[in-house]
Amino acid sequence: MRNFRFYKELNIILNDPKLLITLPLALLIMPVIISIRKIILIRFGLIHSDRIGHFAANTELYLCHEKNDRNNPRMKIDLLYFPTKPCNNFLAKIIKRKTKILPKYIIRPFCLISRNFKFLNLHIAGRPPMSDHDIYNYYEKFGNQLNLNHNEIKMGNEIIKKVNPKNKPIILLTIRDAKYLQEKTKSNNFSYHNHRDDDIERYKILVNHMIKKRFFCN
Repeated sequence: MRNFRFYKELNIILNDPKLLITLPLALLIMPVIISIRKIILIRFGLIHSDRIGHFAANTELYLCHEKNDRNNPRMKIDLLYFPTKPCNNFLAKIIKRKTKILPKYIIRPFCLISRNFKFLNLHIAGRPPMSDHDIYNYYEKFGNQLNLNHNEIKMGNEIIKKVNPKNKPIILLTIRDAKYLQEKTKSNNFSYHNHRDDDIERYKILVNHMIKKRFFCN
């Protein structure tokens, strides 16, 4: 297992030439970061940016977890990065307002170092212990952390008025299928998610019925 991880990390470095420059610099800076961690704990981590479910839920729970830990007397600074191009630019914009996002080639070397040495695990950020499961009822306790600002809410209301000018009650359908992951990853190795998928055509009768009842369905 340890050998597998070593080769995985080595492959990450070799596939990103910038890391060959920034990794040695990170190794030089890390002792300084360790020496001041009793006063200021600097942590490094990533935000899962490739799939919108994890992009939203994991980030929301990370922010809730940090809010729950706000009574910790030690000052913390979390420096994060997006490992992939964000799957949703608008959500990325909101996340950047709530976190410190820096370029991948700067932060990733520190992440590689921190997760390969146990005594440096204290410097890993962005990974709430519950992943994307709200096992501590953080949503209820803290409410939304990723919020729209006043102008975004105003813009959203204007869009709703345009698409729904008669102000009908809105029904929003959220139906998952396999196409997104297949197109994004060019792979069919996600069959273990099939039990979560459905066919939107199955809802046609329901949608037409609700439209007749003067609902707006989308």
